[in-house]
Amino acid sequence: MAFTKSSTAILVMVLLAALVMTDVANASSFIAWSGPGCNFRAVQYRNCGCSNINEHGGYTFTYNGQSAAMYNTVNCQGGSHTRFSSSLLARFEKKGTTATLATTIEVLEDRN
Repeated sequence: MAFTKSSTAILVMVLLAALVMTDVANASSFIAWSGPGCNFRAVQYRNCGCSNINEHGGYTFTYNGQSAAMYNTVNCQGGSHTRFSSSLLARFEKKGTTATLATTIEVLEDRN
C-alpha cells in the first residue's frame, strides 16, 4: 500500500489528536459531591483555571500531574486555604453547625 503526502498528513493529524485526547483523559480531576459525604449528585472539574463549586457534601481529588488550590471565596479571590498535589478523598458532614467549605477550586498547570 503506497502512502501519499495527504494520507501521511492525515495519519499524523490522527496520531496527534489521539495524543491530545490521552493527555486530557489523564488530567487531574476534582469531583464535588452533594452529599452527605461522597454520595448522590457529583460534578467533575478538569479544566485549568477557576471554577465555582456548587456541591459541598464531599470532595474527591485524583492527582495525575496537575495540582489544585481551593478557596473559601467565589472566583478564586484572595489566598487559597488548601493545595492538592496528591490524590484525596474528603467527606464533610454537617452536624448541627454550619461548616465553612470550599467555594471555588483552581486547577493549576504544573505538570511534571
